[in-house]
Amino acid sequence: MHRQVSLQYLSPRHPVVTLIAVWLLLSAWLAVQPAAASPSETEEALPERVTVLPIFFVPADQPPPPQQLHHHLLRHLLWAQASYSQMLGGSVSFLAREQVEVYQARHPLQVYAGDPDNQVDAGRIVHELLLSYQVNRFSCPYVFLLIMVHPCGNVPMGVGAPLNGEFNRGGGFVVMSSVGLERQPNWQASLRHELGHAFGLRHVDAYGYSMETSPSIMSYNPDHATDGFNPSMTPGELIPEDLRALALNQRVFPGLEFRAASDAPVAYGLHPLAPLAPGSFLDESPWGAMDSYQLYWDGELQGTRSTYNRSEALANLQWNVAEYPSKQVTATWLGDSLHPDSQGYELFLDGARAGYEPNWSPSHAERNLHHNRERYS
Repeated sequence: MHRQVSLQYLSPRHPVVTLIAVWLLLSAWLAVQPAAASPSETEEALPERVTVLPIFFVPADQPPPPQQLHHHLLRHLLWAQASYSQMLGGSVSFLAREQVEVYQARHPLQVYAGDPDNQVDAGRIVHELLLSYQVNRFSCPYVFLLIMVHPCGNVPMGVGAPLNGEFNRGGGFVVMSSVGLERQPNWQASLRHELGHAFGLRHVDAYGYSMETSPSIMSYNPDHATDGFNPSMTPGELIPEDLRALALNQRVFPGLEFRAASDAPVAYGLHPLAPLAPGSFLDESPWGAMDSYQLYWDGELQGTRSTYNRSEALANLQWNVAEYPSKQVTATWLGDSLHPDSQGYELFLDGARAGYEPNWSPSHAERNLHHNRERYS
């Protein structure tokens, strides 16, 4: 399958070793009715390691960002990574993808507008990215660093949160603006702050400290302001409460430890832990349902599966249609309607679904499979 722009969101993101293709003229083989995921299934879905993934989020009515902004974003991300390493004593930092991706969004800019406070509908944006990367909020192995391409104004100024709240519970997200990246002098300090939220850090006022004078990166202390790629003379730091919280997030900072006796000043009054909740919009908005497969009888939801690929979803739908002829059985997969007579071509790279073409003939599919086997052998 050629890596065309229309299929970019299905492209593999890891080294390729083997190829498997499936022609979807399936009979029903998965004779089980889906059920909601149990807490144990949720725990098993959590990724072993989380990586910060930089992405330009390009609304359908906006042009792609210039290459110069790609360089700016990557330079800022690597600087933030080095800064966290320095604040953590040089022993550990977060992983970061050293290649910027461009996501062509489904809707024009206005659709992603939020309320006056948040300035962006982060729930819709995150949901769309999860569907595109074929993960749910629990299995997502990324902190999405999303740069919203915007024609004017620093919108959004910055928002970040873990996907599932608390600590060590998977990925997160940050949404910032392309205009801010290009023009805001203090963008680097803001990036460190929003990444802190995505890693689970609270504002320092949750511990009773001043947001204006605290030395923490999780304050709004103006003395921490960077100037483009010039550092602050008094950069923000990680106070003991921040260090303790990051040490609990082993999926982002594996091996990081916190010992109050050595990592806090003598007689320091360490405040009780204050976990950061996930963005409430992920549960309250209609975009919060992250299950890839949803099965309906007569319009009522019967069950979901967050881990089904398209083949499994289609087979389960076909089984339910055959077993319950008196019901109007419908289903969705990755947000799109799924039909029991669906056919098409799926390409798998190292077991990961890399692309889907619903209208290809068997001969077209066979030619594409041969091409990919030659390309990646």
